Amino acid sequence: MEFHVYTECQESKTTFNNIQRAYNAMADLHAKCALEQPAKIFVHGGTYHITSPLHFDGTFPVSIEAYEKEKPVISGAMQLTDWTPCRINGISAFRTVLPPEIRELPFFYVNGKLAQPARYPKQDLFRVTDELSTSFVTNQYNHDNFHYEEGAFDPSWYDLQNIGIVMTHLWVSESLRIESVDTEERKIVTADSIIYTPRKKDTEFYFTNVREALSEPGEYYYDRNTREIFYIPEKKQKNFIAEVPVVGTLARFDSGASWITLKGLSFRCGGNYMPLLGNSRLAGYPVIDLHDNGFAPIPFISETPDTPWKKPIHSSVQGSVQLPGVLFFHNASDCIIEDCEISGCSWYGIQAYQACHRLTFRNNHIHDMGGGGVILNGVPYEKEQADSSLQVNRIVVKGNHIHDCGLIFYASIGIISQHAWGCLLEDNHIHDLYYSGISCGWVWGYAPSAAKENRIHHNHIHDLGKKVLSDMGGIYLLGIQPGTRVWENTIHHISSRYYGGWGLYTDEGSGHIVLERNVVYQCDRSGYHQHYGRENIVRWNIFAFNKEFGLMVTHDNLLRYKLPGESHGKAISFINNVILMDGECPFAVEFEELVTNKRFFLDGNIYYDISGTIPKKFARYRREPERWVARFFTLNQWQKAGMDRHSLFVDPGFKDPEHFDFTLKKDSILRDYGFEDTVKPVK
Repeated sequence: MEFHVYTECQESKTTFNNIQRAYNAMADLHAKCALEQPAKIFVHGGTYHITSPLHFDGTFPVSIEAYEKEKPVISGAMQLTDWTPCRINGISAFRTVLPPEIRELPFFYVNGKLAQPARYPKQDLFRVTDELSTSFVTNQYNHDNFHYEEGAFDPSWYDLQNIGIVMTHLWVSESLRIESVDTEERKIVTADSIIYTPRKKDTEFYFTNVREALSEPGEYYYDRNTREIFYIPEKKQKNFIAEVPVVGTLARFDSGASWITLKGLSFRCGGNYMPLLGNSRLAGYPVIDLHDNGFAPIPFISETPDTPWKKPIHSSVQGSVQLPGVLFFHNASDCIIEDCEISGCSWYGIQAYQACHRLTFRNNHIHDMGGGGVILNGVPYEKEQADSSLQVNRIVVKGNHIHDCGLIFYASIGIISQHAWGCLLEDNHIHDLYYSGISCGWVWGYAPSAAKENRIHHNHIHDLGKKVLSDMGGIYLLGIQPGTRVWENTIHHISSRYYGGWGLYTDEGSGHIVLERNVVYQCDRSGYHQHYGRENIVRWNIFAFNKEFGLMVTHDNLLRYKLPGESHGKAISFINNVILMDGECPFAVEFEELVTNKRFFLDGNIYYDISGTIPKKFARYRREPERWVARFFTLNQWQKAGMDRHSLFVDPGFKDPEHFDFTLKKDSILRDYGFEDTVKPVK
């Protein structure tokens, strides 16, 4: 049975001008046992503006797809018209008034691209001046305030409470509003809670939506008092289409939805508000409201009376996981999103929230997003054990192209899997984000985790970080994950602000993970870093020209390990890897005891510096726990300590490693070490 949908048509039993009505008609036939298979809804070219999410909740097989080579677009936007020329700050611009149907203007798009509110300063960042605490987590003194350096703020600016603040520190970015300013003390009190401590050491910020700063093409200013928008077009934008998202979730699959396929459709301009972090703050869940808006912002309620966070929070502890997906799955199974495009939206592209199984997200193009690409939530281990129906498992995320994301929420991730298990993340091309490419696991320390048996294979991940945030990885892993395998991925050009531009990163408590046959190069810290973990295996990988170290192990903690007996034999084993250098130190450990107590194992590795000389400083460590004093092992001292006793310092035999061609020469020694011919990285 075939239905056809057009932007304009005379409706009949098989033709519709509305996708939702076509789907509902098929659902009615299914309920009457009159639906013939295969069931398809062909959507013809054009733009389909929606004012509420498409809602799919049926349990019958149906494919909703673009007709032949036509390009249908589902848009949650309202177009802004009646632009008139004007002058502002002595500069030519255009002006219009926000329609009454739109209450606020959190996001604004021009020709499908995110427009930027007038920023001050334009490129640089200001630094906070607080030195109250060395703690990451906010305390009662600075949960909603910080001090700024002289000259950073102008009290004569128009409408101070309409000015935003983007604060970057550590691994997060925070979106804040101004409540009040004390110019004598140079102190800003924010209308929102600050989730991490602002401190001079590593916290920077800039102002947005500053009327006096409106000066550059592509910028806009929104006046909340007059509801006017002032926009300076790009030089080539003689005619521009300006849009505001009026729908948050563009399509939702729930109530047991199954066997639904979306193919070849384009989704754009979703995400119509700034989400709050929900009450399950540290679990990182948004507040969910399964009504027409998909998600609804509701007032923040602190979990405990003594929490410092008394005001709304628009950030999360990590990974911008407070954001929903514009394609949203909850209690759904056996559905497919294939060959679709998701762009110009303010949140994540696709989300599997809870009670989702056997979903496939394949060959989609997700780009120009305020958030990230794909987010899989699931539930923590304790909730999973209490109610197994809430699990998220066996999700396939394959062949997607995810790029130019995190344009609003810098800490967004290409693909993040929190408490999901048995998932396959494969053949994805992820690049040009400000944080990690793939993140898997959501438990800090050795507490039980729902994440297990995940497969991360053959992804190409590059050009991340862009020196905006810290503590990231091309592939970031967290917590106990028995059976998880990371293999044949290519990762390169990861750059951080202060620290932590790593290629492969096993963070706090990562355990029972195998990482093999990956190629990692040109990261601005080390190719591999383990914060602390247990019984991980790293083998047959190539780590080349990573700028600080080849490999790094920081700690060997037993945080949250509560069972009797010894927890593990070795924190990590490095076997048969290649560490190729150009003057870098091959290895770094945080404390000498990790080596002297043999808390990890290395052997059978190939080390080589393109100069042909063995580095005098072979492995760095810190001898004094209370202060940073770098010490170094020579290769001889390193081997006498029991490390790399059978490893070699020899040319591994790549064809053209300086141009990142790691194909093996015919006489490469690596052929005797279990290596196979490595395909050239995609450029």
